[in-house]
Amino acid sequence: MPKSNDASYFEIRAITHEGYREAIGGVCIHWALLELTVERVLANLESGSTLLRYDAQLATNLDRLSALVETSTALAIDQREKLRQLLTEVKSIRDERHRLVHGLWGRDANGVVHSIFPAISRKPDPARPISVDDIRQTKRRIFRLGKRLRAYVNPSDQVQIKWERD
Repeated sequence: MPKSNDASYFEIRAITHEGYREAIGGVCIHWALLELTVERVLANLESGSTLLRYDAQLATNLDRLSALVETSTALAIDQREKLRQLLTEVKSIRDERHRLVHGLWGRDANGVVHSIFPAISRKPDPARPISVDDIRQTKRRIFRLGKRLRAYVNPSDQVQIKWERD
């Protein structure tokens, strides 16, 4: 067991600070809305359909949307470029969102809160100091991405979600 003065020692604990909980909750809410917005953009570009098949696999939907951006006749050249940039931004923030929502939280020997993410497959820094404001900035980035993506959604659509049942 590492000693408490070891740089890799963190006291893992539940976040009791209300600011952290609120900020992480905001990330969750705005990420879910972003996923739904990607679905709505897909439905709009695929055939103007308002029927969505909610698919929690954002990576699959981003791949589908990337392909549509290149082949859709409904998009002007400047719209294609803007959508490409938005998709790049969504992909660039995924790991940070995953860290915030699914990672561990710990305090170092000085009481500084760290976001700890031990997953090797995503290759993030294993631990780094993080503040409530850092999390809120990520939430705002996600919110702004969703808002910019909504420009590619039919504002009069009547979205229905069809749930796949076993």
